[in-house]
Amino acid sequence: MRFSEQASPFGHRLLVVADRLRMAALLEQRYPTVRLAVVPTYMAGIAELANGPVHAVLACVDPTFASLERAIRGLRMAIGESTPLVLCCPPECEPMSRRALEAGADDYLIFPPDPRELDQLLSLQPSAGALVTQPPATNVQEMVALARVLESLTQSPHRLLQQMAELLAGALGAGWVQVLADGLSGLHGVRSGEPVLQEAIIREGQKIGEVQLGLPQRGSYDGGQVDKLRYLAGICGHVLHAAKRQHQWQQLAMTDDLTRLPNRRYLMNFLNRTIQRAARERFRVTICLFDIDDFKIYNDQFSHDAGDEILRHTAQLLLRHCRVEDVVARLGGDEFVVVFWDAESPRVSGSNHPEEAIAVMKRFTEALKNHEFGCLGPKARGRLTVSGGLASFPWDAADPQELLLKADQALRQAKEHGKSRFQLVGQLPDSPA
Repeated sequence: MRFSEQASPFGHRLLVVADRLRMAALLEQRYPTVRLAVVPTYMAGIAELANGPVHAVLACVDPTFASLERAIRGLRMAIGESTPLVLCCPPECEPMSRRALEAGADDYLIFPPDPRELDQLLSLQPSAGALVTQPPATNVQEMVALARVLESLTQSPHRLLQQMAELLAGALGAGWVQVLADGLSGLHGVRSGEPVLQEAIIREGQKIGEVQLGLPQRGSYDGGQVDKLRYLAGICGHVLHAAKRQHQWQQLAMTDDLTRLPNRRYLMNFLNRTIQRAARERFRVTICLFDIDDFKIYNDQFSHDAGDEILRHTAQLLLRHCRVEDVVARLGGDEFVVVFWDAESPRVSGSNHPEEAIAVMKRFTEALKNHEFGCLGPKARGRLTVSGGLASFPWDAADPQELLLKADQALRQAKEHGKSRFQLVGQLPDSPA
C-alpha cells in the first residue's frame, strides 16, 4: 500500500485497486495533490475502506480474474452508491468491463485513458502545473507510418519493432529511436550515446520492454513531445499485443490439434518455400511419407482414445530421431511426413539424401519397436510397425504436390511388398524396417 504525503483537496482519498496497468503513476502526474491508496487486490480494496472514506475508486481489470463481477458487487456495497466506481481495462477486456457495469460499476475507461474522460468519471480536476496527458494530435505522415506498422503485424517481430522505431523517430524528431520488446530490438537511425528519454512498453499489464530516444534532431524535447512519447509507447503496447494474438492464431491454424505437430497447411507452405530456395541454391529436398501399418485395427480393438495415444507417442518418437532443421508434420489420419533438407549454407559436407533419410527412419522404427504403448497392454512391445515412401526434389518431382504424390506411390509399393519397410521412388523394395 502506498500514500502520497499531500492532503486531498476533498479531504478524502482516491482508491486504486489491482493496478496492473500502472495507472497510479499517471494519476500522480495528473492529480499531484490528491492522496492515493493503491492496493493489489479487490479484497484488499474493501479492507482499505476501513481506513477512511474515499472520493472515488478506480479498479483495473485483470482478464485472468474469474470473479470480477462478484468483486465489483463487494466494492459497491462497501463504498455505497454515491461514490464513483470506475474500471480501467486494456482494449481486449472491454466486453468483460461492459458486463461488470451490471454488477455496480459506474463506467469504464480503455487504457490509456483520455484525460478529460478520466477527469469527468472521477470528478477530479487536474492540478495547476500537472502533466497534460491527453492524446496528442497526429499528422498525416504519422498516420501513414502507423498504417505501415499495422501492416507489419504478420511479418517478423524484428521488422515490426523497426517500423515502430521509424514511426516514433518521425513523430518525435529524434536522432535515433530504439524499441526493445520481448528480448528483440528495432532501431531507426544511428545510435550514439545514452538515451535522453525512455518510456516503458506495457502489454497486458506487464512491462515487456521500453522505447529509448537519442538526442533530438533540433533543439530539445518539450513537454508536448514527452506526452506524445508516453502516448505512442502505449500504442506500441497495444500493437504488440495484437501481434502476439495474431501470431497465436497463426500458430493454431498451422498446428495439428492432436499431436501438436505442424499440420498439412504448414507443410505445404514450408515445402513451397523450401523447394523454391532449393531450385535457386541447387540443393536436394527429400520427403518421407509414412503411415502406421493396419492402424484401423488399433482403433477397432482398443478404442479411438488408444489410437489417439498411439499417434501422439509416434509423433514424439519421430521428433526425437530427426534433426532439428528437419520438419515433422502430420498429414492427416495416421499419415506423417518428414522433410529432410540442409538448412545451413554452404551445404553440410557429405550430406547425401535420401540415404540419410532412410537411416533416420530406420532408427525411428527401431525405437518404435522398443516403445511401450501402455494403451495396447503389457505384451504390445514390437507390435507397431510403419511403412513409408521417399521422394526427392529435383530428381523425382518439380513441386510439392508432385513430390507428395511420388512419395505416396512409393508408400503403396512398400505396402504391396509386405509392409514394415521403406520404398524409394524407382528402386527395388527396401528390406523390412
